[in-house]
Amino acid sequence: MIVIEWEGLGNTATFADSDGIQALLARTFDECRHIAGIVMRCDTSPMRLGGMVNYATPAYLSRSSVTEYPMIAAVLKIE
Repeated sequence: MIVIEWEGLGNTATFADSDGIQALLARTFDECRHIAGIVMRCDTSPMRLGGMVNYATPAYLSRSSVTEYPMIAAVLKIE
């Protein structure tokens, strides 16, 4: 599993809608079969809700369909 944090992006749709990023993900999974998933986190400011600070940031999870680690792939399919 790889986690990448992108500065200046606040919307995960950027990752899902980009043909270039999707092609790069597919190529990475094909060439690096030890990678089961890639998480791309947005670099957004923490939200303040009712006096509490939420540090969670939106993220896009891309799962490999060709990983050599089927046990990890099975865990990634859990939603």
